[in-house]
Amino acid sequence: MNNFYEYYWHDSSIEKIEVFENNVILCIYNNVLDSQVKITCSKTAGITNLCMWEDTIITTACLNTVSDFSGEFIQSILKAHPQYEDYDCLPVKKGLLDLAIKLTNDIVFHIYCYDVVVGT
Repeated sequence: MNNFYEYYWHDSSIEKIEVFENNVILCIYNNVLDSQVKITCSKTAGITNLCMWEDTIITTACLNTVSDFSGEFIQSILKAHPQYEDYDCLPVKKGLLDLAIKLTNDIVFHIYCYDVVVGT
């Protein structure tokens, strides 16, 4: 979670999202800095509501530790892996982060991962 909140995300624009292996990289043009910033989410457990959109302007971006594992996304992972009796073997466990980004067209998507690094 290191320096995520040192940046002002409102009115920034998502330029590109790359998903590969267990990493997600968001390339964002930050208006306050007048430069591109990259958010790298590693050890990714999943992404929700990621779809194509015309509007890429961010209204809010929040990074929180997941404390409630009863949510729909987490439960879908648990149902998809009934072979795991030991909760610690699942890709979702203590320390999971939720990066939630809301766009100006009210689309909200979440990236669930274990590490988030922000850099230019």
